[in-house]
Amino acid sequence: MDTADVVLVAHKDQVQHVKRLVSELKAANRPEPTWYRKAYRPWSSYDSIDVGDHFQVMRITVKPGSTLSLQMHHHRAEHWIASSARMRTLMNARGRSCSGSARYRRPGQYRWCSRSDAGRG
Repeated sequence: MDTADVVLVAHKDQVQHVKRLVSELKAANRPEPTWYRKAYRPWSSYDSIDVGDHFQVMRITVKPGSTLSLQMHHHRAEHWIASSARMRTLMNARGRSCSGSARYRRPGQYRWCSRSDAGRG
């Protein structure tokens, strides 16, 4: 078995022990049994590339014509970078963009969204 976040190599006569391994992970309060690196949403998907105590790096893929929901975060700021397609940023509820005016950003350009600013992609 091989996914983006785990590789399982086992002899076919031993695969029944996987259930025991998962039970041991749960008993140790490990996140692996319930946390998945890649998640799918109606607008497409995201891949949690790296997670630390005070940060998370995600690769978000949005289907053409789809949009992300308008969000406001009181406890964190966000830094978005357009990687392979242009990204349209929208203004927040106070009529102010999270990083300058609402506009398209090309690959390599970014958008910074401070705490309590609302924004979308």
